[in-house]
Amino acid sequence: MRIILIAALGLTLPSCAHVIDTRQQLTEPTGWCKDLPFPLELPYADGGTMVRGRRLPLEQPVSEWSYFDHNGKLVLIEEEIPEKEVFFTAYYPEGKKQFEGGYVASPHGYLPQGTWRFYHPNGQLAARAMLERGALTDKTQWDTDGKIVAWNMDPVVFELRPMRPVQPLVPEYPEVALTHGVQGSSCSLVCADDNGKVAGVFPLSYSASVFGASAGEAINQSVYVPRVIAGATYPSCQRIIVGYAVR
Repeated sequence: MRIILIAALGLTLPSCAHVIDTRQQLTEPTGWCKDLPFPLELPYADGGTMVRGRRLPLEQPVSEWSYFDHNGKLVLIEEEIPEKEVFFTAYYPEGKKQFEGGYVASPHGYLPQGTWRFYHPNGQLAARAMLERGALTDKTQWDTDGKIVAWNMDPVVFELRPMRPVQPLVPEYPEVALTHGVQGSSCSLVCADDNGKVAGVFPLSYSASVFGASAGEAINQSVYVPRVIAGATYPSCQRIIVGYAVR
């Protein structure tokens, strides 16, 4: 019997838990699935840059991802300390800030944390909220003239939902590996636009090239539900692990 196990590891999800089959752990070298291909620039299929990624020259390993719309305008900046926290800054089409806020890692995913700010299209501060591991501890809201008004922000503005496949991936177990009973695994960086269309797949690590090729082909043929932040869809990149086992 052949078994294919899949784990999706978003850049804003706890990363790089190993794929396990029923007989043994598929162990990988230290750093497996964590070394991202920086600097990175990926275009839309119809032209124009979708995302740029780089490692910031700071003491902590901070990754910065800049996402653009089809007109080349910056829509989102994501700053991530792997497995610890992530901070987003979103922009209106005209270039002004729309909101900024962050999340902290927890055993149950990422929780809203710290000071969040939302802005009116005219640049005026619309709302400021303080959160502690998902709990709202302080809040203030203003109208477009800067006057304080009653708080009526929908809690959905603090939600973060990573992109995910519409249907489970169905990679082919490589015939040469299956014939010889070879087990293995593959980790890929997958980037999709704000409609969930795959824009690029970067192989990060694999135990054999046939596993990397099999996973990449399946990922490219998949359709995704796009990432949602503060109630809106955004482009996204995430790691996907595919494990192959025979028993």
